[in-house]
Amino acid sequence: MNWIMQPWPWWVSGILIGLTVPLLYILAGKAFGISTSLQEAGAMCARNSKWEYLAKFDRKKNFWTLVFIAITAQLTLANDQPLSERGSVYAKIILPVKSLREGSHPMVESWIAKKLLKRGKSDVRAVTHWVRLAEKGEEDTSVWNAVVDGKDWGCPVVGRVVERTEDGKVKVELLGWSPGGAEIKGQTLAAEIGRRKIAVVDTGQGDDSGIAYIALFVGPALSNMASTRK
Repeated sequence: MNWIMQPWPWWVSGILIGLTVPLLYILAGKAFGISTSLQEAGAMCARNSKWEYLAKFDRKKNFWTLVFIAITAQLTLANDQPLSERGSVYAKIILPVKSLREGSHPMVESWIAKKLLKRGKSDVRAVTHWVRLAEKGEEDTSVWNAVVDGKDWGCPVVGRVVERTEDGKVKVELLGWSPGGAEIKGQTLAAEIGRRKIAVVDTGQGDDSGIAYIALFVGPALSNMASTRK
């Protein structure tokens, strides 16, 4: 069932919307279109019209079309909001270490597992839940305390959104990891809800003990997505 909870491709919504009109007609015998909504509005404004097109229109039966248009308009206006208000960036830290018993640590989503498998990493473990990264003007987010199975992995990690560009990109920064610094690649992604990416952290240890992965996800600005960290 994980695939249902994952972000779907943008074109799925177009197909579903396109199927609405024929399904309404086939299943409910209701014709639907913008013209029907305009006819409803005209019939409401000119109740005593001599024009048969408006006079014989059943206003009560077709009132639902106006409700649908109103909802659609609100969704359109919501999509016109600035990107910083539409979505937040969430991060989850993944390590290339063998998982303990199932359910004893945060879940590694299927899309993360598939991307890491392509990198040759089959044994991986999430050491944090999804954590919302602070926006400009907010205090840096504490992402991870850098402790694994009671042992220090490195330095605590904090994160924040550094920049949202005019071309629709968002750049994030996650600091800490090791005293000597770390090379981090892949911290820029498209600032659209549903976008996701894997960034790589290399502390220079020369083996997997110094490697970490950051799963990045642009999602709704919900406070309850900021969760407990391990």
